[in-house]
Amino acid sequence: MNINNLKIKKLFEEKAKNARGIYFWEAEYIKRKFLAESNGLDLILKKCIIDIKKYLRENILSMHKDKESNYENYEIKAMQMEYYYRFIGEKEIVFVHPDTGFDLREPLRGHSFPEEIEEKLELMYIASYNYHYFVDDLLSPWDMNELAPYVLEMDSLPHPPILHFHKDLTPEIDKEVYRSGFAFPCANKIDVLLDKKRFSSSYVALVDFLHPNFNYKNVLECFKKQLCFLIYCHKENNNIQLTEDELEDLVNTLKSDAGGGFGSGYSCSRAVGLLVWDCRFASKTKESRQKSYSIIKNSPYKRHYDVDNLLPDSANLRRLNRICETTEECIKEGKVLKIQQISKYDVGKI
Repeated sequence: MNINNLKIKKLFEEKAKNARGIYFWEAEYIKRKFLAESNGLDLILKKCIIDIKKYLRENILSMHKDKESNYENYEIKAMQMEYYYRFIGEKEIVFVHPDTGFDLREPLRGHSFPEEIEEKLELMYIASYNYHYFVDDLLSPWDMNELAPYVLEMDSLPHPPILHFHKDLTPEIDKEVYRSGFAFPCANKIDVLLDKKRFSSSYVALVDFLHPNFNYKNVLECFKKQLCFLIYCHKENNNIQLTEDELEDLVNTLKSDAGGGFGSGYSCSRAVGLLVWDCRFASKTKESRQKSYSIIKNSPYKRHYDVDNLLPDSANLRRLNRICETTEECIKEGKVLKIQQISKYDVGKI
């Protein structure tokens, strides 16, 4: 491989790492947004997960013992996707296991779910539709202490969870100007626009460019953002590598949404902010944020913060306050907002 190809490969890998990193932190913020807003729904969904897994194993996988191993860690995702595809009337599209290549829908097709299972799947769908991720992932935020080796030593974050079809695929734009969605075979005029053999990957946008509220740049930006997201979801979920152009646009779109903060120092700041947030959320107390900073003393991040010397108006205290305030805002918005970076000097190995 020549020098130019090596440079391109390195740049491609760096962009791919940035894209995964942004999606990873967005997922962690959204998981906590869900927990903060769930008002007890998280406990109901935990019970739903137990019941759905039991039903799947006893009533479906028991008749497909040779395929059962494909469902390890994918039981809930398979059932949620089957419910979603049935909901939109899609019978043929597959849901492929990223490692084995097995179609997880195969044993589920044609199997009628009892009413109580349908109701649980509907509740799970509503949660995933509103909070972007499958329910088992929503209820499993990373422990920031366990994440520390990725942040402090490996400089490479874990893969983000698989995305579920969700409400934010619909752009914030006048619906009379721009409407979009998946196209499925049906008895209407849209059929003539599509090759029916490929309908499962077709996405259609309807634009009224004569409407008084039509804005050319806004419509293009909305569609580009949706298309980047959909291609990423499909290829990531099916273990297909993005092309260079797709990755370039994806990273630029993510960076424009995130507002900055994509390196190791930023990851350390995000991890510490979530460590403090998790401590305060778990304690259910009204103690001040500053009192909860003591959690850092017993964490792998302790060498980056002199917690014993957080004097009033000190630079260290101000920095930690800003990081935690931004973390709270990221969770509230469910977005990767710009955060203060920890310098390389501060984080030692990074």
